[in-house]
Amino acid sequence: MPEADEKLEAISIYRLDETEKRKITFFDTLQPISPNQCVPAQGYVFTEGQQYHFSAKLTSKKKSAAGDFPFSREFITEFSLKKINNNLHVDVIPKDR
Repeated sequence: MPEADEKLEAISIYRLDETEKRKITFFDTLQPISPNQCVPAQGYVFTEGQQYHFSAKLTSKKKSAAGDFPFSREFITEFSLKKINNNLHVDVIPKDR
């Protein structure tokens, strides 16, 4: 959940079996984000049966300008997609894998 003036600075997406193809998108302008809002995937195509890493970096310009550290936070999840009754479902991969 974003705090104070935090905005979305970057996202990182890659398949767990293709870490060398990691895609990192830094936004030219920090993007506003609110609780319960989906983070944009910037056109990344997800495929059923694959495992993915997705991270989002939130940055506070106020903290950065004041020299407060840390002024950024990163949220990370890893998941797989499967089809159930013709709908895609997300299964979170436990962190202790």
